[in-house]
Amino acid sequence: MPLKHQLDVPSLQISLFLNGEDESRIFQMLNHLDKLKYHQNFVSMMGRLMRKELFHISDSLKTREDIIDYLCSDLYEKGLSRENFRDRVFRREAMASTSFVHGFAVPHATKISEGQSCISILILKEPVKWGNFPVRLVILLAIKETDNRLLQVFFDWLCNLVTDSRTFEKLVQARDYEEFKKICDIE
Repeated sequence: MPLKHQLDVPSLQISLFLNGEDESRIFQMLNHLDKLKYHQNFVSMMGRLMRKELFHISDSLKTREDIIDYLCSDLYEKGLSRENFRDRVFRREAMASTSFVHGFAVPHATKISEGQSCISILILKEPVKWGNFPVRLVILLAIKETDNRLLQVFFDWLCNLVTDSRTFEKLVQARDYEEFKKICDIE
């Protein structure tokens, strides 16, 4: 019998004798509920880490060094990092490039951030050679140890965005922070 209710809770009708198709539908519903919960947690986390004042678009930065210096200086000036954060990001970058074949880079420090956890975004109008790849999107991570668990969620999200070439192209064409957030589905 169908279950009728006014609750804001999904319900699923199964057959009188539970069968394989019912099991499959139950698992699909559980998976859907997990995705909803994950998305809500993710939106909350990204809203805290990714801020309008840390979103940048540039057509004047031409080197990896200029980009890192610009983003780290911005965090320091806003009181979100310590002065040595820039040196630690450069040290990490010297070990191995943080750019990826898809056209983005994720610079970060060799040690956990001592300032506030945040993510700084830079869209480049023209690609910049970063390691072996031309980069159009730079995401500087400054994550405190207490927020370290967020990194897996962040990288799962990032992987989904940048491996879809259409979505990535929309990201690097974003005109402002609000449009970027909308494309990222974090409103």
